[in-house]
Amino acid sequence: MKLGFINGKIARPDEADEEFEQWKGQMVWLKKLWDELGCLFLMGLDESFEGIRNQVLIMEPLPSVPKAYAIVLQVERQREEPKNYIQASQHKDWRATMDNELDALKKNNTWTVTPLPPNERAIGCRWIFKLKLNADGLVNTHKASLLAKGYNQVEGIDYIDSFSPIAKAVTVRVLLVVATSFHWHLCHVDVNNAFLHGNLEEKIYMIPLEGYSVLAGHVCKLSRSLYGLKQASRLWNAKFTTRVQDFCFTQSKHDHCLFYKSSTIEPKRGEQSGNEEGYGINHPPLFHTMDTLHPSTHPFTPHQRRYEAHPAKPAKQTI
Repeated sequence: MKLGFINGKIARPDEADEEFEQWKGQMVWLKKLWDELGCLFLMGLDESFEGIRNQVLIMEPLPSVPKAYAIVLQVERQREEPKNYIQASQHKDWRATMDNELDALKKNNTWTVTPLPPNERAIGCRWIFKLKLNADGLVNTHKASLLAKGYNQVEGIDYIDSFSPIAKAVTVRVLLVVATSFHWHLCHVDVNNAFLHGNLEEKIYMIPLEGYSVLAGHVCKLSRSLYGLKQASRLWNAKFTTRVQDFCFTQSKHDHCLFYKSSTIEPKRGEQSGNEEGYGINHPPLFHTMDTLHPSTHPFTPHQRRYEAHPAKPAKQTI
């Protein structure tokens, strides 16, 4: 745990050597102290704290509290992120998110199991585990991603180009300025497993992942891009560009991550939506086709919604 005194700024927070178990007996006294000071304190002490790494965050004091006594601590529940498949398989939350990831890979026909052809080599893969936290520091979701070991790819054989454009900061600023001036409502759309939608042009074989049983001598032949591949972001960008243009959007020459669409219908004030890729739509009927993407039985069901995504929601105040 970390202790510190606040006087407007953090003043030399020192890391305590005591284990969390030794602090449990002091928590009741600490809570009483914080209640008397009128400061925020989250206890959250229960059996689920066993085996959990704990941090104490220094927070700003309340104006009504004298500076000399403005000691504010918050205990943040933060589970250890697994380092490998064996550790993750021992917890139900991580097992569930791995199963969800495998289901998405299967639905998307990411690979086919086949014998490794002669004179061909297969790259490795690994699981990456990450805790997604809310703004208050509490755990939101458990995220498990399968990454191909792209650093083993050979340029000219396993991939040709790897460049993909990134939205310019000035584009985002202009969008925010325009939306503010017209009192538009900004939204964003999150595409599930975005990188899995790209179509591979090269022949890439991958060693089967842990927990996925295949016959001896068989490997996974990738038909879709996978996180970790050198060309993954480029293929997703190409797929996204094609699909957005299917909605009659035009790609900007100044920023290839910006797409726009002209309408003969007079736009209404307060009806602006956009997404993380950089496009903006100023009329509800035009945005409706993308706003209702969720749910979808398959990410690429013919004549249906192109991508499985969460419903549009207000943009977060992160800029």
